[in-house]
Amino acid sequence: MGDTMLRNLAAAMTVLAAGAALTGCSALVGAPAEITGAESLRDAYVSAGGICEDWEQHNEGILSTESGRCGEEAALSFFDDMEDMKEQLSFFDLMEVTYLSGENWIINTSQFVDDIDAGEATAAKMGGTYTAGEK
Repeated sequence: MGDTMLRNLAAAMTVLAAGAALTGCSALVGAPAEITGAESLRDAYVSAGGICEDWEQHNEGILSTESGRCGEEAALSFFDDMEDMKEQLSFFDLMEVTYLSGENWIINTSQFVDDIDAGEATAAKMGGTYTAGEK
């Protein structure tokens, strides 16, 4: 092979490698953030489209490890104990509450009572699910 062909081959391989690296990174862009407490839950919720005005972390949840509220719009709960989280979800289901939930968190919110599509989209962006309660 001549020098020109080798340079072209090297340039093509560099472009392919860069493209592969960018493709790998773009898969991470939409990945949900790791939820490690009430504040990171709030940040993920807002980033996914949730409304959170007048944030107050109060940690007054009976079953949750950390909790807070976004004014009157949402109550956010983070759990270290999955049995406690299951108990909270069972209560919400019994009371027909609208909520978003994920691996270690629950958001009880009125924001998506009348907009199921937005609730499902927000939950999906956070790596969770949407459960519609009674209107």
